[in-house]
Amino acid sequence: MSTTSVPTADRLVDEGLPLDEAAAACAVCPHPLAAHDPISLRFCRATAGRADDATPRGCVCPSS
Repeated sequence: MSTTSVPTADRLVDEGLPLDEAAAACAVCPHPLAAHDPISLRFCRATAGRADDATPRGCVCPSS
């Protein structure tokens, strides 16, 4: 059984990515990636992967 690691916002900065990249806006919601916790990051990635005609799902970011 393998596990995968999802890069959360705190790890984006810790792994040495430029701050402007960690502060980049999410493609789905109006929040920067740094404001995403693991659940909201996964939610936004799943939402981005949905068909264009899908009903909007709202936002689950802790800052919303």
